[in-house]
Amino acid sequence: MFEVHYQGGLGDFYCYMFSPHFTNHSIRRHILLALADPSLIVFHIYSDNPASMEIFTGLGLQCIPHKFSEYKFDTMDPHSILNNKYIFLHPYTSTPIKMWPGATDGTLEKIIDCLIDEFGYYVFLWGRNIPALYFGKDTPVSLEEHCSHKRNMLFNATLEQESSTALNMLSSIYCSDRMICLDSAAMMARGINPDQKVFSLFPDYYREVPDLFTHYYYKGLDGEPNKSVYYNEFTLDILREWMKKEENS
Repeated sequence: MFEVHYQGGLGDFYCYMFSPHFTNHSIRRHILLALADPSLIVFHIYSDNPASMEIFTGLGLQCIPHKFSEYKFDTMDPHSILNNKYIFLHPYTSTPIKMWPGATDGTLEKIIDCLIDEFGYYVFLWGRNIPALYFGKDTPVSLEEHCSHKRNMLFNATLEQESSTALNMLSSIYCSDRMICLDSAAMMARGINPDQKVFSLFPDYYREVPDLFTHYYYKGLDGEPNKSVYYNEFTLDILREWMKKEENS
């Protein structure tokens, strides 16, 4: 569970949450996360205006009130949470012929450990087993989207099926400044967070698709700051190079 600390009057909180001048304020990311799962975050609010609290309690969020004068910037810096880096990881597909072998051969777990241990990222691993009709088949197909990996700094939604709602997914994408995904899932994430850096994996047979990266799904994914590779090209070293380059940019 995160505990985050914010101070201000009612006007300050209104601007933090709704003004276009504060679109990247960390409080917005935390509210989205907490709306997906209220147990994830406790908000400590330092304000002399009770209405500041009501914004949070009215949304059903966990909130602890404090007097404005009790806030000590040197020990509780509300901006320190901005140092946390998030990456959205969606290595699954609903299309059988596009399945990535790395999702089940142990590569996925190595990616997660690399992102956390080597680069200090919090990882949102998202996936759900949802039966769906595949190109007009009469019987719905449900591909397994499951990873048993558990560790600190990993939110594994494949182990939390009941909480893996659309809101959970959308908030996770919004909070992340990077994404690793398969195929057209990149378009979905970029539509929610256009500034997101995307590392995309494509089935090997996509090499034969003419002008792939001119398609609106994939446009720009083959150029910096994004990175695209085919399944049989992927290595952890390629991922590391992309992460390090972007970390230093």
